Amino acid sequence: MPASVIFLISDDASQTASNDNHIRLPQAFTDGNWTVHIGAPERLTLTPEGLTVDGFALHKADLIWPLGFGSRAGFLDRAHLLRQLPQDKLISPIAEHVLGHGKAQWSEYCPPTYVSNDAAYLQRIAKEFGGDWVLKPLAGSYGRDVHHVQSNQSGIICDVMQEQPRSYFALQRFIAGIIEGEVRTLVAGGQIIGSYRRLPQNGIRANLSALGRAVPVRDQEIDAELIGKVHKDLQRRHIGYAAIDTVDRYLMEVNLVNPGGLGTLCTLYKRDFADHVVRAIAAQRSL
Repeated sequence: MPASVIFLISDDASQTASNDNHIRLPQAFTDGNWTVHIGAPERLTLTPEGLTVDGFALHKADLIWPLGFGSRAGFLDRAHLLRQLPQDKLISPIAEHVLGHGKAQWSEYCPPTYVSNDAAYLQRIAKEFGGDWVLKPLAGSYGRDVHHVQSNQSGIICDVMQEQPRSYFALQRFIAGIIEGEVRTLVAGGQIIGSYRRLPQNGIRANLSALGRAVPVRDQEIDAELIGKVHKDLQRRHIGYAAIDTVDRYLMEVNLVNPGGLGTLCTLYKRDFADHVVRAIAAQRSL
């Protein structure tokens, strides 16, 4: 009997998604002879027989893969429902899906970083230590609201944070190497799938959704030691799919909710990395 996977994908993914994971990943598992189901997370329902979506019982799947957070409304309720499932069935435990996505994670590998919802405090930090900084929302995605705070422009911190009252922001030391782009490394099923460089075309934002440009990267341009440390921690936390973004010897962030890059790898290197993802996950789970 073939292994089965259910992807939780919002109905409006084709209009709102910043990558093609909602198309590419289900197709890759179908090509790998898995039984593939797709259901909208907004239609999760708990019954006495268990958790279902669009008539499919989630506990019957070998793998459950939420692609993205789904709609903001009811998000924590859906997380609570998914917590009722055996967590080893999910691509990553739902606690990691909720709490592992943020700029404060793995901060020991990042440039010096301060996090607060107090704009005046972050402004004092920038003035006290001087130099250039990067201000970004703690839980932001796709390079939105990321600002380069130059040494004589710390006032921008208050201006930006006033637009999102009470929200937490990370003030991170600016690393000059970001001008040359950041390296994105995709990992799946405990294996490194591939890496490429994202060159910023709009200030310092290298996200492809922010008009960044992707180029191949050579092995010697990748900090293998840093990637190895983060990768080991991902495995320890049972995170099955993630993107690790690095600049020079620093970690920028880890995206584990719905990271882009799979399609980019396939295009850049003219290889079927999606098949590699399927095989890596199947091997890790003995499916």
